Amino acid sequence: MTTTHQVHVTDTNNRSRGLMSVDIDFDDVGPCLLTHDGQQYVFTHKSGLNSETGVAVREMASPSDARLWITLDATCIWED
Repeated sequence: MTTTHQVHVTDTNNRSRGLMSVDIDFDDVGPCLLTHDGQQYVFTHKSGLNSETGVAVREMASPSDARLWITLDATCIWED
């Protein structure tokens, strides 16, 4: 089921883009499909910890290979 979340987004230059509406589907662990900035992203099965915050994140990719990292609770996105 898709739900809309207000997510804090940070761009590739580590600048805040503020809160943005993102449509997200979750699996048992975290986000697995999302729509952000007009593009659809799917979980790449790569996960880890954000090096600055230590928070668990997942990598997501669009068909055009745009990438981002999102926290498991979908509160923050870092565009890559």
